[in-house]
Amino acid sequence: MGNKQVKSKNRSITESPSTNYNCARMYQVYCAGSKSSNEYPPTINPESTDFDPVSPLTFGNEIIRNVACGYRCSFFLTESDHLYSCGQNSSGELGWGFMTESYQELAKDKTIIPSYGMIDYILSGDTFSFFVMKDGTFLRCGSNSEGYIGAGTVSSLSTPTAVTNPPWKTNRVDKISFGYYHSAVLSNNVLYQTGKVPGSDVCNEYKPIDAAQLKTIGKIVDVACGVFNTFCINDKGELFGVGQTTHYGESRVWTKMNVGRPVSKIFSGSLSALALTFNDEVMVFGDNGSGELGFGSEAVHDWTVHPELSGIGVHTIGIYTYQTIFITKSNEVYVAGNNTSGQVSQIEKKNLQRHPTLEKYCREHVGMIPHVTGGFQHMIVYFAKDTRKSLRFQVLLHKAVVNHSLSDIFIECGQ
Repeated sequence: MGNKQVKSKNRSITESPSTNYNCARMYQVYCAGSKSSNEYPPTINPESTDFDPVSPLTFGNEIIRNVACGYRCSFFLTESDHLYSCGQNSSGELGWGFMTESYQELAKDKTIIPSYGMIDYILSGDTFSFFVMKDGTFLRCGSNSEGYIGAGTVSSLSTPTAVTNPPWKTNRVDKISFGYYHSAVLSNNVLYQTGKVPGSDVCNEYKPIDAAQLKTIGKIVDVACGVFNTFCINDKGELFGVGQTTHYGESRVWTKMNVGRPVSKIFSGSLSALALTFNDEVMVFGDNGSGELGFGSEAVHDWTVHPELSGIGVHTIGIYTYQTIFITKSNEVYVAGNNTSGQVSQIEKKNLQRHPTLEKYCREHVGMIPHVTGGFQHMIVYFAKDTRKSLRFQVLLHKAVVNHSLSDIFIECGQ
């Protein structure tokens, strides 16, 4: 039997049959949706309309440990501490040290960071990217229009740069979230925001939320940003929001949401949001204009329990712009939302649907954790070891023992 040659419009990848015997070991990264802007590298079957694997040869047979999609770009971080990136770089979001309107093919180690081995994980937004480091700090690059990434008065950063004199001082950054116009940093149970912040004036540096409002909320353990709002959860499982958080309009003060049960995790897309509760419920809220909530096609004006997704063990949710993937503990996979570029693959309507191909991949990757990331019109599902979560869990468990409070590990629920 001869070698198998995988062709794409850019190149061919030749694979030996000896490496093709176990797809679960061979493939880690599965892509769907638009690739006209080099959003992701060539896949095994370039004409596929389903989630299709990227050959491990593309990444030098290195094991992938983290993937992040931006609006029209992607990053792939390997266990060997190499960083591959591709796609849009018009605002410097790839961190290559320059900006260009052309779309970049996949390249290795071009992002200008002193040590890729120090990167814990990557997040990428509309025209900016964040690199969260293992020491609890972060670097960011890309557009700073209206202060999106807290870089003062400069319009953009072409290389990943640390925050100067961060208001959280030497405390670790626990989570970063961002919408279209703003970003938020959670550190030591305090939330800091910059940009066109919902409910506030535009600012170009990270500032803590008002002390009186923080006192009302309490210790914050999770945060998620939409385009026009920000949601957070406190250590009691109470959900608060600011900005467009109800159908009554925009609130300029943090308001407790009427969910009626403790919430463990919050997720936001562009105009819609989802929450997981400690009672194995999925709650939905928002515009839902593309059916991204898997809850019909009408707007959901108040937080509502999703009847089909509750009680089935949903533990991973990836909502990006206007499309969503849900994965359960038993490896059932549901997709919903915008599919104009095939980014959730093969569905013909917007309603919530099972995804047999992704379910097959989940069953094949025994002992690995499924992760979902996405951009404007592309989605990536990948499987990786859960080293980051186990490390963070140990740190948080230690904090819980010291503080006599299990609330410090609630942030890990649902991941």
